[in-house]
Amino acid sequence: MGAKERAVWEDAEGSLFVPRSLGKTERRPVLLTSQLDKDIQLDYCAGARKDGVKCYVVKAAVRKTRKTPRAFTFYITQIRDQLSLARELPLTAPYRRSKKIHRKTRKLKAWLALPRRCLRESIVEARKEAALF
Repeated sequence: MGAKERAVWEDAEGSLFVPRSLGKTERRPVLLTSQLDKDIQLDYCAGARKDGVKCYVVKAAVRKTRKTPRAFTFYITQIRDQLSLARELPLTAPYRRSKKIHRKTRKLKAWLALPRRCLRESIVEARKEAALF
């Protein structure tokens, strides 16, 4: 799956989480897409890996409850590390339509630029990649 197809999947089935600030309880940024079909998610990850992005497929299950009348299994792709996010977002940006993800991309760039007490190598590399988009 190429960058153009991944951008379509991220617009339709994906979400980009960016923390509000640096804090001990805040999580790191993550790009998620979910689908019932595992083959599509494996194809998504294979295309991302060709472009140098670390991507993982995780199996998730929903149990039967009052709100969900039947149990089902679905699959989630995760792009979790900052360097991979900084590589993926410029690749897919020209093909995106979602204003929400464009807004969150700008928020991620600002999050990477925040001053840190301990500057790790992954953040330094992600900042260099983020300068491209």
